[in-house]
Amino acid sequence: MKKTCCIIQPHYLPYKGYFDLFKRSDKIIILDDVQFVKREWKNRNKIRKGPTENTFKWLTVPIYKEDQKKNICEVRISDNDNEWREYHINSLIYSYKKTVNFKKYSQSFFEIISDQKNIKLMDINIKIIQLVCNILKIKKKLYYSSNLKLKEKGVKKLVSICKINKCDTYLANNKTVENYGIKEFSDNNINVLMQNYFEKKYIQRHNNKELKWLQSLSILDFIFNSEKFN
Repeated sequence: MKKTCCIIQPHYLPYKGYFDLFKRSDKIIILDDVQFVKREWKNRNKIRKGPTENTFKWLTVPIYKEDQKKNICEVRISDNDNEWREYHINSLIYSYKKTVNFKKYSQSFFEIISDQKNIKLMDINIKIIQLVCNILKIKKKLYYSSNLKLKEKGVKKLVSICKINKCDTYLANNKTVENYGIKEFSDNNINVLMQNYFEKKYIQRHNNKELKWLQSLSILDFIFNSEKFN
């Protein structure tokens, strides 16, 4: 049986295209045993800056400076300043409290963000990802590359993950293909399917008033604003 997999790092409050990979894959592998990189998406994402603002703001989870060169699965949330949790929650309330689905879904996300038992970045990211999957009705198990104990790096690691999981097609976001190409995969009889994701416009509102379209925001913007998840 032919199987398609996606191999993706765990992001904080990922955007809608992240879950497009999940929906289109038979197997989802979380790539958690690669080095954390600053100023990417593992510990931050974008939301609308304010209820009627036409720009975005960043929500960033602080991590220990000494963990910045560790693998993602080892990175700890800094407990030097726990005010970030309250700031994230208050920012979401401020920007989205008058959206159609805010009351229905917000508390579940706030419970994860506020839980100080989430010591590692992976803890909070995976719980949020699983909650989103439940809301979007993506009923698929998550697998973790760290459990495989692979020594390969880069594209060779991705190829090994595909082989171990018996997937003959790798659904990749376009950036991955730009970085690695497809030769290593084709040499190992693995087809590369580019995601080519284009975010479909959905209506963003404040108090039933339509706002200027802002794309590539956190999936929370989509969940709070949309009556149908498609």
